[in-house]
Amino acid sequence: MKRILLVLSFLFLSYLAPDLYSQVEIKHNEYTKGLLNGDDLFKFTAKNTGKDNLNIVYSVSVVYNDTLLYESSTKSLPLASGESANIDFKFTQPPLTNWLSNRLKGMIIREGDFLIGDYKICIMANPANSKNLPDKDKVLGSECLNHTVANYENDAVMEIKPKKPEEGKLSLTDLWNFTTVNKSKSKQIVEVYCTLTFNGETMLEAYSRPFSVQPGENAERNFKLSEAVWTRFKMEQMRDKILQSGIFPPGKYNLCLSVRSEWSHKEFGSGCIDAVVEEEKKDK
Repeated sequence: MKRILLVLSFLFLSYLAPDLYSQVEIKHNEYTKGLLNGDDLFKFTAKNTGKDNLNIVYSVSVVYNDTLLYESSTKSLPLASGESANIDFKFTQPPLTNWLSNRLKGMIIREGDFLIGDYKICIMANPANSKNLPDKDKVLGSECLNHTVANYENDAVMEIKPKKPEEGKLSLTDLWNFTTVNKSKSKQIVEVYCTLTFNGETMLEAYSRPFSVQPGENAERNFKLSEAVWTRFKMEQMRDKILQSGIFPPGKYNLCLSVRSEWSHKEFGSGCIDAVVEEEKKDK
């Protein structure tokens, strides 16, 4: 009698909560060795090996160098008994997203690629609740894998060449008028640091917004001072006049530009030029 009651109880619970006894097999798509693109995260296969049709919310979590970086969940998706599905979402598509670092978020979203380091990427399948959100108390299936984004900065060699300004003059537009050459085998995400000295003393320091340089790319660039992420005039008494006129006063100048990693600030290359701004000749 007890045995019959146990069987009936099991059948009753199975009827009330069929999702508890369904299983979903998840398999990551292979990632490119040494790289990790944002769109890679939501590319995987899911198979319903149970007897019940399911509505599933898939969640992805990314741990970066042992710290949780990113969590995201899809909308509710149907998966029939015995069905296999290829899940393929763009990085920006999942409606529920949580970043644990705004700084890294900005860099990763802008480039579409994850940064150098070690990652653990986990995909979890949960039944959708009445609000089409993942029911975290019921895990239908999961898979985690470890992946390393190689140190693409190891081979980074770049040239940066400031352009010579017009003879006898120096303007604000000359500060970031330069050519970059990426001699490494991988894309580099860089910033340009600018130092300007006036008669042997530091007058101005600044660095540009970050930008990408493709392998082998040789490009001319010209940024405006207003595009700088950070600017510091060390000679405050000259600052307003220079900004209003756009012209530097007479004197001897040395302009140095260095191209550095946005992430590690490692210097990849630098270049300097001298310029002399002459006094205006007055009519006799």
